[in-house]
Amino acid sequence: MTFNPRNRRGNFSKSAYIYSNATKKRIRLRIKGKIINKPKGNIINKPKGNNTKKEEHPQATSTIEIEWENIHFGDVNNNAIKKDTILVENTSRNYLIVLFRKTPSYIKIKSEPRKIPPSETGRIILTLIPEKKGNYGFFYDKLEALIINKNRFRKELFVSGMILPSLQNVKGNDSAEFPELKFSEKIKTITITKSTLKSICTFEFKNEGKSNLIIFDIHLNQGCEVKDYSNLVEPGAKGLIEIVCDDVVDGEEYQKVIDIISNDPRKPQTSLRMNYKYID
Repeated sequence: MTFNPRNRRGNFSKSAYIYSNATKKRIRLRIKGKIINKPKGNIINKPKGNNTKKEEHPQATSTIEIEWENIHFGDVNNNAIKKDTILVENTSRNYLIVLFRKTPSYIKIKSEPRKIPPSETGRIILTLIPEKKGNYGFFYDKLEALIINKNRFRKELFVSGMILPSLQNVKGNDSAEFPELKFSEKIKTITITKSTLKSICTFEFKNEGKSNLIIFDIHLNQGCEVKDYSNLVEPGAKGLIEIVCDDVVDGEEYQKVIDIISNDPRKPQTSLRMNYKYID
């Protein structure tokens, strides 16, 4: 993490948030400190008459302070709508207008009020519409805000979350009637040789429930793709998921995470892991 103190003064506290599939909770990192006035002795090789008051005591000219720059919606059913709000402080002496560009179709965003008065706080309201996303699983996207004050500048915001099936078509209200996804192995280790330039890893699973199991979507790391999978498995039957990976380098080890989105209401998302190494 880096922080640019230019044109700022006083105490500061900045946060960054880490989102990963290792945990559902976000991890917060923070840097804190105090910015002091520029010492007169730092102005070197200049005639004394050119040392202006602005150079000796720089003033804060920051236009906007945003509460969060990374918005995590968490788990959201695909037929639900979820909102989140970010506080925006206008730290300038002029009215502030926040406009948005390059917004994904499944995110609606607006600023209230449209014009934020000097030294006042407004809100950015984000609405997530999962049905417009078109697929399930983890998402991460960038938004671009256009800040109009005395000048114009751009600021990036990031949205993330997990879209899961609503499971309205799961048979019956009794949990005994639900499908149940059960893998024989969730972690597999594979060695790739020169004669096999691509690795094919097969995960076997069984529907141990009482109604049809449906695999809605499969998400993979880069360098891998789904070769084939059983998308509908009847009660008591078995299915397969075949993964192909080809981004291997001699002597290096890899770990790939595979997220399975299904209509098992107890665990609509199941994560698998594949470890592999190329040996010449």
